[in-house]
Amino acid sequence: IESSEELYFAKVIGEGMVAAGIYPDDMLVVDQSLKPEQGDIVICEQAGEFTLRSYYVKAGREYLMADNNYFKPVELNASTAYRIWGVVPFSLINQRRRKNARISRFEHFLR
Repeated sequence: IESSEELYFAKVIGEGMVAAGIYPDDMLVVDQSLKPEQGDIVICEQAGEFTLRSYYVKAGREYLMADNNYFKPVELNASTAYRIWGVVPFSLINQRRRKNARISRFEHFLR
């Protein structure tokens, strides 16, 4: 990553990317200088709301795909008002949220 002016951090709120290992309260590094490529995770604004999704292209059609089966794909087209705010090259895991699972493993190991 070359310029800090094009980078920002965002905190995850929803569960749309849990299968990608991105959970609520994790932090994202977002790079506005990167153009989305197939499979990239992006921050997108639609109708005044921000979403975290994966960018996917099939047969020339662009989609925002959640990595969670409970969310439907969103096709990006002329009738869809959207703006991609950046690509997520890195995510930071909230280790405190995962500490109970770690403690449970330690307790099991020390039995």
